[in-house]
Amino acid sequence: MGGPEPGAGRAGARGPAGLVRLSSAVAEPAGNRLPVADLSWYRRFLGTPAAGFLIEHELPRLAPEGELDLLVFCRNALVEGGVLRISLPDPRHPSPAYQARIARLRGRLRTAEDWMVALRRLGFAPRLVEGYLADGTFVAEPLEAERFGAVSRSSRSDPRAATPGLRMSSLILDARPDPAARPDPAWPERIFAVGDSHVRFLAGRDETSGRETRGDTNWYSDMSARIVGIHLGPGLAHNASRPGARSRCFEKLCRLIEGPTPAIPRGACILLSFGEIDCRYHVVRQAEAQGRPIEEIVDETCAAYAGLLDRLAQAGYRPGIWGAVAPSWLERGSDPEHPIHGSFGQRLAATRRFNARMAEACTSRGLPFLGLVEELLDAAGRTDRRWFADGIHLSQRARPLIYGRLPPLRADRVQMDSSERVKMP
Repeated sequence: MGGPEPGAGRAGARGPAGLVRLSSAVAEPAGNRLPVADLSWYRRFLGTPAAGFLIEHELPRLAPEGELDLLVFCRNALVEGGVLRISLPDPRHPSPAYQARIARLRGRLRTAEDWMVALRRLGFAPRLVEGYLADGTFVAEPLEAERFGAVSRSSRSDPRAATPGLRMSSLILDARPDPAARPDPAWPERIFAVGDSHVRFLAGRDETSGRETRGDTNWYSDMSARIVGIHLGPGLAHNASRPGARSRCFEKLCRLIEGPTPAIPRGACILLSFGEIDCRYHVVRQAEAQGRPIEEIVDETCAAYAGLLDRLAQAGYRPGIWGAVAPSWLERGSDPEHPIHGSFGQRLAATRRFNARMAEACTSRGLPFLGLVEELLDAAGRTDRRWFADGIHLSQRARPLIYGRLPPLRADRVQMDSSERVKMP
């Protein structure tokens, strides 16, 4: 295992940071307030976990994947005994005036019972602090605002709580990371991002801490609610479907999907991540060495890579492609493990061509393609380094850009089973 073990209770960590508020009202960290959409904030808590997080009426603004990821990021950043407090509009509030105020969020709000189930599945021990139950009972447990954060729209603090016909309140839950709990591996349905080092971004990491080494692969499975990253090595898209490459990525992938109980469950979605290295170095270099257009080298690479989609589909999986990200703004790489060849314009042309061809290959097969290039460029058409953790890899600041583009959940995994309802206080 490399790096600190994620999750609550990191022994030896410095004293915990205080209560942290996550808010859409701030674009950059400001004191104890952090932007709710820029998940790169997690890095500041790797050695100094937080005593508590407060998320007040923010979750319904997020994409469903973002909502769950944010909760998992908070879970991993809390000190042992720390608390995540969330408040939301209450879909069970009996007031017509209240319901009119939250009408635009209808369909996005979970009930108290649903939140209890979801939080348990994500590795929390939750407690309902305020809200309505199915039978109309209103729960109002001690708020302890001085310890866990004041909720401005609580029935205990909002002056509108006394307004006839409105009676303002919130659905408020406290959730502590449960050391004995294991997050549900089947909910939400997992996507396995498999391939080069760019799987770390998809799995919710900007660096290599928190990885679990399994044989000759590194797994990142603790930070994202939906995506498990499996780093096979510095593989190329050109060789991804061929045995014998130096990185042995094809052989490693085969071992993950073979046998009666494969490491990646049969039927799972596998999002392949190869191509950035090709576009950063090999494509332009080969085009120059062979005296051929960049487009021809890219097309050959994509034709070979698309064969891996067919192999995985035949093996009973649901494959897709994570495209190459926008090329580095660096003209020469100082790290010999991440070489760069060609001008920015050449590498950008190679990346755009690669993603276009792989998107076509996926579309023709009815498979998902996910790529970010244009979204990462500035007004001058150059790569905007603010989206990146280093000169090559995306930062979690860019994570919201993938929400709404991920392969959809299968229908049988969308709804929570009503038989899992937990008894409320």
